[in-house]
Amino acid sequence: MHSWRGFTLVEILIVVSILGILAALVVPKFSGATEQARSSAAHTQINAIRTQLQAFEADHRGQFPTLVDLQQGALDWDVLTGKTDADGTLNAAGALGPYLSGPPMNPFTKSTLVVEAGSPVATAGWTYDEDTATVRIIIPAGLDPTQVTDLGAGDYEQP
Repeated sequence: MHSWRGFTLVEILIVVSILGILAALVVPKFSGATEQARSSAAHTQINAIRTQLQAFEADHRGQFPTLVDLQQGALDWDVLTGKTDADGTLNAAGALGPYLSGPPMNPFTKSTLVVEAGSPVATAGWTYDEDTATVRIIIPAGLDPTQVTDLGAGDYEQP
């Protein structure tokens, strides 16, 4: 006959304590991963947008899109996500574009909307300076920019 012996209360407490200690060591390492992932995604998107703005300029007689051009469409960015003519006019049968597969989503604000540079709005995702063709991501006012490690000072604006 086999005698089944259960765990004692002390053994269970030791195992639970060890698991608690391990969890306390591991959890802090993952807590900053979300902001790091957002920062990395933002950096990648800014670089992709800037590259595609340069491609747009090369295709459109040296002209970058205006802020009004970028603000076309329900989610903005239609001039870069659709086809255009050589003069930059949206045209489904146009020979140029699309430059982006879809409107870029700001990973911090979850918005694709574009506003004028120097006047960031908390509900928007991006700012654009049509004079310099500079696009920047909007990061929330409560977020410390030093925590957004992948972004340089010229990559973001805060409301």
